[in-house]
Amino acid sequence: GTGSSPPIQPAVDTTPPVITLTGDNPQIIAVGEAYVELGAAATDNHDGDLSASIVIDAGAVDSSVPGEYLVTYDVSDSSGNAAITGIRTVIYEDRTPPQITLVGDNPQTITQGGPYVELGASATDNVDGDLTGAIVIDDSAVDTSTIGSYDVTYDVQDSSGNSATTMIRSVDVKAPPAATTWYRDFDQDGYSNGAMQVAAERPPNYYEEFELTAIFGDCDDEDVTLNPGEDDIDADGIDQDCNGIEIAGPEEVVFDWTTDRCSDVDLPDFPARAFRVSSNQVKLIASHYVARMFVGPDLNTVSRDCNIVMTSDRDPDPSMFNDAEWIGATYTEDGSTVYAVLHNEFEAWRHPGYCTTNGIWTDRCWYNGLTAAVSTDSGESFSHPVAPPLHLVASSPHIYENDQGPRGIFHPSSIVRATDGYYYMFGHRVEKIPPTDYEQYACLIRTSDLSDPDAWRFWDGSSFSGQYVNPYTDFVADPSLHDCAPVDRNAISDMTQSLTWNEFLGRYVLVGTSELHNIFGFYVSYSDDLIDWTLRSLIVERYLPWSAPDPSTPHFLYPSLLDPASTSMSFDTVGETGYIYYTRNNRRPVAGDLDRDLLRVPVRFFRH
Repeated sequence: GTGSSPPIQPAVDTTPPVITLTGDNPQIIAVGEAYVELGAAATDNHDGDLSASIVIDAGAVDSSVPGEYLVTYDVSDSSGNAAITGIRTVIYEDRTPPQITLVGDNPQTITQGGPYVELGASATDNVDGDLTGAIVIDDSAVDTSTIGSYDVTYDVQDSSGNSATTMIRSVDVKAPPAATTWYRDFDQDGYSNGAMQVAAERPPNYYEEFELTAIFGDCDDEDVTLNPGEDDIDADGIDQDCNGIEIAGPEEVVFDWTTDRCSDVDLPDFPARAFRVSSNQVKLIASHYVARMFVGPDLNTVSRDCNIVMTSDRDPDPSMFNDAEWIGATYTEDGSTVYAVLHNEFEAWRHPGYCTTNGIWTDRCWYNGLTAAVSTDSGESFSHPVAPPLHLVASSPHIYENDQGPRGIFHPSSIVRATDGYYYMFGHRVEKIPPTDYEQYACLIRTSDLSDPDAWRFWDGSSFSGQYVNPYTDFVADPSLHDCAPVDRNAISDMTQSLTWNEFLGRYVLVGTSELHNIFGFYVSYSDDLIDWTLRSLIVERYLPWSAPDPSTPHFLYPSLLDPASTSMSFDTVGETGYIYYTRNNRRPVAGDLDRDLLRVPVRFFRH
């Protein structure tokens, strides 16, 4: 040969690439966060940088489920040498604690001694979902027997061991609430019908007293148009103001002073009284100190009789109780013998030396008592049953004193016979409170013997054991023992004009002049026992002498309730209907104070 060498073969590449992971390994991520690939690098001794050729497999990674996941990294060089697989561990951790939500009040209030009722809670977790059933409740500190504030704790963990923030409910143990008196007002008109409940919590449709206009008096608690605050509509058969009475028709004239008088001093100067006599006639009297009757077959058809049935003796001695007298109350059971209680005035201004005004009227010189009279001729004439002052029925325990009036017992009501056999009437007690004021109220007296002036006894606040005295002839060690007590002053004030038994209502009825909330007029009150009375309520607004705007304005006085259909000989009973008789003082300049008419108006009663 030629002497040449064989060809040289290239070296075989058997070295695999090398993979290097970038970033953390393991890669720890919170559940719910997105998986972010951190990458890797690959180099080869022959091919150089093979990073872009790395095959990454992260398909196993689930970001919503805690756990460990493997991400693989693979690459081969151009000679087919495969790198050792790079493996990154991706750990998804549950880092979010559960959330606890309390159910019900916080703080929770319970009554001392009452049961503790756990109100509960709910818990949710981003991974485990509803963990309510896993909540651990610690209420061991609660002591319902002792007033105080106690903590109840609520805890829960999820499956990853994350603990929720402990929730705390404050349980306040308080003393039982004080019982409250609640009044029913179903129609929510501000007036209760008097129904009440005593309870710690408000019953439905019940209110406290301060929330209402009145806690009684609503006659129909389901009709908002019927309550004591409504204005009554006359003669409609509906008792809008719930006072049990309405004006049932127009006013009627019984006596017109201008045309019917027998003399100038023939005038109605006292509440009207009536009685039947043995001749089957009815007699009506609205007395003056010169007294005359109305006579007729019934109360609806009486006419003026000019016969004088009683005059006043005008005795100037106050100790005799025999100066000026009005027939104030009458009672008969046989129509022949008629007993009367007189309104007896000692008018000191008329008698020289007894009053500083010397002939000029002043109530400072007015001393009053009640005295007795009787008629044995069916009311044709009346006289004292015994000589004065033995005819005295009731008096102040104090003698007359100049300028210390008005003083005494005034204005007897009509007389009512009760089922206990006693005869009852009211008197108007007045006593001066120096220097200018005076006290007045209604007092109740009774007797079992109308023929005996000394048999009357007054209510002393607990029984009818009070006895009047004659302060001129009897020894009076303690005047207060011989002075009547007020009867339900807040309810009836000093009303004494008319007392009757209402057979339709089954109650006593008191009618008189009064005032409430600065409204003057005729008022009514009701009672089951003559001692406790309903709050007086307005029948009709009228000017009274002390409320008229000026001296020339006509005013009204002396209301009296009479029922023409009463079967009583003395008209001390009324039924569903009747009349209120009253005096109108016309105050005409020419006639002065004498022009007074007797009027009446029909009324109707309602049961409530």
